[in-house]
Amino acid sequence: MKPKLLVVDDDPDILGFIELLIDINDDCECELFTATTGEAACKIIQSNDLALILLDVYLPDTSGYDLCNLIKENRATQHIPVYLFSASASGHDESRKKRIKHDGIISKPFDNDEFLGCINRNLKPCC
Repeated sequence: MKPKLLVVDDDPDILGFIELLIDINDDCECELFTATTGEAACKIIQSNDLALILLDVYLPDTSGYDLCNLIKENRATQHIPVYLFSASASGHDESRKKRIKHDGIISKPFDNDEFLGCINRNLKPCC
């Protein structure tokens, strides 16, 4: 069974680009799920055994920070690695990122090799 990856971002262009990157990555196959809202992400999280979540901090219906905390505070999902990604470099966000129980941060725009490396490192035990 392929490991399951969820990517949450409100920008369909970014989701399409990430899907393309994953499709051409031969190192580790995965089943990819995407969501553009926190609500849609929650439904996917509840109904799937995910191996990794990549989560934008700015979503139209909720904060990615808050969603990350919900994932990490829930006994059923706290084991799932969650990586935050954002284009923001403000001091307020940096302070907030330090208080969130995430597994890593990916800055936008991201380097393709670093991005795929993060995915492969986290999915490799599942492959």
